[in-house]
Amino acid sequence: MATIFTNNKLINAADYSVTYNHRAFKYGDGVFETIKVNKGVPLFLKHHYSRLVLALNFFEFEIPEFWSYSFFVRHCLDLIKANNIVYGNLRIQVSRLGGGKYLPTSYGCDLLMEVASTEQTTYHIDLKPNKLGLFTKMSKALENASNYKTLNSNVYIQAAIYKAQQQFNEVIVLNQQGRVADASASNVFIVVNNLLIVPPSSEGGIDGILRRVLVKLCKQHKIDLQVAPVTQIDLKDASEIFVTNVIKGIQPVTEFEGKLLNNNQAEKLNVLLQDKEQQEVEHLRKFIY
Repeated sequence: MATIFTNNKLINAADYSVTYNHRAFKYGDGVFETIKVNKGVPLFLKHHYSRLVLALNFFEFEIPEFWSYSFFVRHCLDLIKANNIVYGNLRIQVSRLGGGKYLPTSYGCDLLMEVASTEQTTYHIDLKPNKLGLFTKMSKALENASNYKTLNSNVYIQAAIYKAQQQFNEVIVLNQQGRVADASASNVFIVVNNLLIVPPSSEGGIDGILRRVLVKLCKQHKIDLQVAPVTQIDLKDASEIFVTNVIKGIQPVTEFEGKLLNNNQAEKLNVLLQDKEQQEVEHLRKFIY
């Protein structure tokens, strides 16, 4: 039986329920984080905590004073231990308490955390075919709200449906100006004329955790990286495209619109990412008691 964390305690998942008028259910009024678990610890938790707090403040939640970084470290570790997870995915969801219609009757936070095991171990490059498509049915707005992972995920749901229908491995999601925002479940990096480029968060994409980590690694190791808007022409000119998310890591694209691509920069960055991953595991293991 799975164990979850809610109302500041661990309970059996089968004992959890929500009412029909829960704001997460009726309005998608909430945000979430999905965290990679490696060797029993939640990777890059400080980045996730930072983004969670930014999102809660942006969407006018009243954050409990005791919701410190240490609070989440302790209870994430307790949850992982209670479910005997070595490698897995941990989800933190915060929705708004109370009722109301669009105008809520409360600004308080309802916290739910769950974790599930996965087979994947450490970050690695998967060399199987990875075909990239272009999703144009919906677009991302050029606003701060687009940077956060909210319970209203219609754009990404439609992108995922299109991806499955067209048998792509991933699809680009555009912003309202027709430039690259991100992808259906990842951020996008490209290489044009040997220059690595990633769109800024102001282009409407999710402020991805692995994107943050890779940008920092590039700075530390003096890898030329330009944070700049990426057009559809840039995509066609790219010699390399890779997509990133915190669960699967760096995923090189092998084909875009019939053009075969290389994975040189992705391979180099993955070596640095593997080292960073191990450092993160060692750092967080000191919290285990």
